[in-house]
Amino acid sequence: MGSMTPVHVMVFLPAILIGIIGGVLGSTFTLLNMRIVKQRTQLINLVRRPATKKFLKMLEPVIIMVRAASTLITYICCKETA
Repeated sequence: MGSMTPVHVMVFLPAILIGIIGGVLGSTFTLLNMRIVKQRTQLINLVRRPATKKFLKMLEPVIIMVRAASTLITYICCKETA
């Protein structure tokens, strides 16, 4: 009986595994986000005119919003036809 693992220790193993997976995914997201921000800054710095820079900074969230909305609409339409 001494070689058996107590049950209360086994309860923590899934929580530890989920914590490790969450940490790896979180650090990967942060790393990718830092790289995207660096490239975005370099791209915007290539533009010389301040008005064009402001327009690009305004256009970026609009493009993301349109892309997300179109993905959602496509998902809803495809779900209804299936």
